[in-house]
Amino acid sequence: MPIEFAKLVEATIQQSTIRDAIGSRVTAKMAGAELDRGPRIEALSGFIERELARLEAIPVSAQASESSIDVLYELFREVVNEVWAPAEPGD
Repeated sequence: MPIEFAKLVEATIQQSTIRDAIGSRVTAKMAGAELDRGPRIEALSGFIERELARLEAIPVSAQASESSIDVLYELFREVVNEVWAPAEPGD
């Protein structure tokens, strides 16, 4: 398991059965096994389904999303202007 991914798993997954299942899957993938689809791993599938349901239940504020997008648009415009601005004479 690559070290950074291993740190992420250790920091976010409390259940040892899920950590073990992730570790086994990563090891198999790194060895070239099951490059397509493998058998369903109930511990992982259940975890993913519970997490998706939990995340879908979190309300999203449309106002916060719009203001966040506006900030990103402004940052994008500033970066584009800085990178693509015509050079000043003598630069």
